[in-house]
Amino acid sequence: MRTFSILLFFFCFHSSLAAQTLSSRRTKYISILPDTILLDSFSIAPNSLIIKSGSNYLDASAFQLDFINAKIVWNKGTAAFKLAESDSVFVTYRVFSFLLGKEYKNKSPDLISRQGTSTPVYYNPGSDVPEIFKVQGLTRSGSISRGITFGNNQDVFVNSSLNLQLAGKLSDNVEILAAITDENIPVQPEGNTQQLQDFDKVFIQLSNKRNKLIAGDFELKRPDSYFMNFFKKGQGGYFTTEVPLTSDTANDRKKILRSGISLAVSKGKFFRSDIEVKEGNQGPYKLRGSNGEVFIIVLSGTEKIFFDGQQLVRGSQNDYIIDYNTAELTFTTRRLITKDSRIVAEYEYSDKNYARSLIYLNNEFESNRLKIKFNLYSEQDSKNQPLAIDLDSTKKAIMANAGDEIQNAVYPTADSTAFNVNTVLYQRIDSVAASGIYNIFIYSTNPDSAYWQVGFSEVGFQRGDYIQDISSANGRVFKWVEPVNSTPSGNYAPVALLITPKKQQLISTGIDFIFDKRNNISVEGAYSNYDLNRFSNKDKANDAGYAFRINYKNETPFNNDTVKGWRLLNLINYEYTAKYFRPVERFRNVEFERDWNLGTSSIQNDEHISTVQTSLVKPSLLTLTYQLKSYNKGRDYKGIMNSGNTTLKWKKLLLNAKGSYLNTEGLTTKSGYLRHFADLSRPVWKLVLGVSENSEQNKFKNRATDSLVGNSFAFQELQGYIHTIDTAKSK
Repeated sequence: MRTFSILLFFFCFHSSLAAQTLSSRRTKYISILPDTILLDSFSIAPNSLIIKSGSNYLDASAFQLDFINAKIVWNKGTAAFKLAESDSVFVTYRVFSFLLGKEYKNKSPDLISRQGTSTPVYYNPGSDVPEIFKVQGLTRSGSISRGITFGNNQDVFVNSSLNLQLAGKLSDNVEILAAITDENIPVQPEGNTQQLQDFDKVFIQLSNKRNKLIAGDFELKRPDSYFMNFFKKGQGGYFTTEVPLTSDTANDRKKILRSGISLAVSKGKFFRSDIEVKEGNQGPYKLRGSNGEVFIIVLSGTEKIFFDGQQLVRGSQNDYIIDYNTAELTFTTRRLITKDSRIVAEYEYSDKNYARSLIYLNNEFESNRLKIKFNLYSEQDSKNQPLAIDLDSTKKAIMANAGDEIQNAVYPTADSTAFNVNTVLYQRIDSVAASGIYNIFIYSTNPDSAYWQVGFSEVGFQRGDYIQDISSANGRVFKWVEPVNSTPSGNYAPVALLITPKKQQLISTGIDFIFDKRNNISVEGAYSNYDLNRFSNKDKANDAGYAFRINYKNETPFNNDTVKGWRLLNLINYEYTAKYFRPVERFRNVEFERDWNLGTSSIQNDEHISTVQTSLVKPSLLTLTYQLKSYNKGRDYKGIMNSGNTTLKWKKLLLNAKGSYLNTEGLTTKSGYLRHFADLSRPVWKLVLGVSENSEQNKFKNRATDSLVGNSFAFQELQGYIHTIDTAKSK
């Protein structure tokens, strides 16, 4: 129990301090004029009092010491007392950390009453009961529960639960925010509401005006960077600070340094999945892992679901619900699923193959005109700390020889065993086919030959020699299928896939510079290092990659009214990503591949993106934008896109329109992609009336024959609608 261990540590630490009962030696001047002097508020250690008057030390017969109550009574008639040279003396002594003569009690005796001759004792709890964490300005709540579970078919066991929340100020400068929970079985919240509450979470946050420290469970989010994008759940520590480098506030010359560092254990692994949907089927749709794992647990709150390029909102009253424990996604009736719906899911899932560590560093320097940024992200599996898998020297050697071809990191699963009627067993035989002789396994119930127990893994279409067979056996049965022209015809193989430990690192640095109120430029570079197999020293040439981006913005007003007047906004952008650059998560538009007609292309090459954009703006009336973009992927792909959009507000009419035309040339095909959308609406009383039109025409042609290819398509949507205004109480 991690929470109990933390509390026990603080308790033991406090007890060790209390054991040091004697303080260091104290010295002070006291008057000898009163007959009795209160020397201290703590009891005095016997034989530790020394009294000096000038050059003389007073003998013990000159006074009487009540060390329990820390009082001195002077014996003024004695010869020893008459040696005092003045009306004040210098005393030295040691004290205990408490007053022995003080009455200590946990509860007041007034709460105990006696009745009758049997003198029963009753206790009435009241306001005198001591409170845990009793600090003024601190809000606390929580519960501790203990339970016993037993039955006629199970042993007795104890359930325990701790739930504690703290919020408030520990002092004038330090604030605390804490959530400490400890459950026997961690429970993921249901993803059927928009707001989630984690039930098994421990974190303590201490903060003041400039510093913040989080220990326990926390989230890391995207910094101010173009290439570095992530949302990670971790467990460890995260410290951020903000240091002003100048105090010249009169001239508004700010210089601020912001830093943050995190050392944590990564809770999950990121994956992006394109979900294949069926006509009219709202779900549930199963989410899988990066290696095709079926049984995964999605980390709550990490998912992003996109429907036709638009991010959806979780909740039964919104767009979708999700069961994190079974990784199943279901859409509500607000989003009707068709065969043409484009669904993309991005999420983190629990991956317990290896212990995974996470290091994150962020530094920013900002002044009035300059901003310098540096970010470092490193996430790696510990190859020497496997969790859910058992690795021996043979399996490590298989992974070492596989290199980056991790699909080849497999080991045979066939194992001879005794015959058992309740187990699916196989017979091993040689089969003669047109392409050669194969050693295969066939399902058998013969006790004389069925002594092979085999595990099958899905390895992909035309990568295996087995398919799942229909059988009444108590378990799944697989049968061998003959290869065609030496090409496998199945999708299963009698092997198990080894999960290789991976490492992903990304460094980004950038500069934002403001020339004046109308011109600014930003430059950013990034370097990535992605290792698919930490056990292997092969195929390391494709691990490292880099990227670069420069962005220039200009604003040109047509008159002196820079707030409401006409102005021209200009932008020039260039972006380069090397062939092997690997970001942590997607940093471009979710439908970037569709926008550029890349489809499922596996072309991997250096990328160049250039953009020129200009916008004519009058905030209360019109925004008109034109954009010219080019996208090259080496010599394998070239695309040019012309696009424009406008927003027009005239009286009560609102017009939103956008359109684009794309020309591309690939290795074997070329395409022309025309898209346009328009929406016209007007408020009438407490309602909004509107019409919209959406159309796409995408023509793919063979470069050699100039004929249409089968994946060409076109559609047009017309829509009329009516809805309440945004400020209406009823929707």
